[in-house]
Amino acid sequence: MATYRRIYLAGIRIGALLLLFCAVAGCGEGTDTFEVEVDRVRSPDGKVDAVLTRLGGGGGATVGYLWWVYLVPAGVPISNRQEPIIRATHVAPKFGMMWDGTHLLNVTYHKAVFSHFKNIWYGPRSNETWEDRVEVRLRHEDAYSPDED
Repeated sequence: MATYRRIYLAGIRIGALLLLFCAVAGCGEGTDTFEVEVDRVRSPDGKVDAVLTRLGGGGGATVGYLWWVYLVPAGVPISNRQEPIIRATHVAPKFGMMWDGTHLLNVTYHKAVFSHFKNIWYGPRSNETWEDRVEVRLRHEDAYSPDED
């Protein structure tokens, strides 16, 4: 009877150690869970940056990368408090940003699933006036373009 009790207690200890090891090993942040800045495009007047970031591993097994687009004052890094103007997943094969004048940003894509889209952004000191606003447009592009030959 004492032998069974020892085996039972040893099994509990081993199970607890395995559970602790799995919890510690799984809580670290791998390199693919950080948000990485992929592209930064400055507006023609030099006041605003459009920033494309990619977050790996955050979307689960079926999503892969999360793609976010931010608008920030020129040269300002992205902070955790900022809300992206676009959140997308399942992006392939193209995803890009291009300014069309001072107040219009075109975000081009071939294939994507958008979970968030905000078409107007106001600068931090604009008080929602039209002088400092940026309009954002989604533009679908074909995967193959004859001009790319």
